[in-house]
Amino acid sequence: MQKKTKTLVIAAAAIAAVSGVALSANAAFKQWGGGMMMRHMDANGDGKVTRAEIMPRITKRFDRVDANNDGQVTKEEVSEHVRKRVAKRVGFMFDRFDGNSDGIMTKAEIGSQVDKFFTRMDTDKNGEVSREEMGAFRDAMRAHMRKFFDQEN
Repeated sequence: MQKKTKTLVIAAAAIAAVSGVALSANAAFKQWGGGMMMRHMDANGDGKVTRAEIMPRITKRFDRVDANNDGQVTKEEVSEHVRKRVAKRVGFMFDRFDGNSDGIMTKAEIGSQVDKFFTRMDTDKNGEVSREEMGAFRDAMRAHMRKFFDQEN
């Protein structure tokens, strides 16, 4: 692989990892709107989602956001709920890149994590990441994100 291409792959992996975005918003929407939505909401497994199947999940989420349990959700409660979820995800990603756990992320620590990502993607260990290897890595990340969404729900 040319040095420029390798640098681009590493940079893309670093940006995705540091920002905590394993899937683009569009890809995540497509994934959630399709297979993941069905898997989470199709309670009886018939390949269709009814209002009766959706409502328990929506109610559960509503109740999670309704911090004072008054049966109403305010903009402030939604904001606080989102803030906590983002903080949790940012904390997870920060901890992953803060190699020595000192509360400070350095370029060297990021570089070390990028090296680990590249090593994981370069399954044939030839110093290059092929389209097939990138696809396999993407599929593994999707599987990881499915688990993450399962934990969140």
